[in-house]
Amino acid sequence: MSLQDAKNRAEEAKKFPVNTCAASRHLDVMADFLSRKKSDLPIEEVWDRDQMAESIYAVLADLWELRGKK
Repeated sequence: MSLQDAKNRAEEAKKFPVNTCAASRHLDVMADFLSRKKSDLPIEEVWDRDQMAESIYAVLADLWELRGKK
């Protein structure tokens, strides 16, 4: 899967605000930031590392809890 394919899949799955939360929206913005070919700032200067990790863990927990219900 290419980066563009992954981005397209995420955009198609997103039904704001029905299936999003603050953490998933934060990851969406981080992914857009990271996917840019060039950025003036390192990501650590945009967001606090603990905030980024917290959002990642929150989305992972939601994903794994949902998958565990199948």
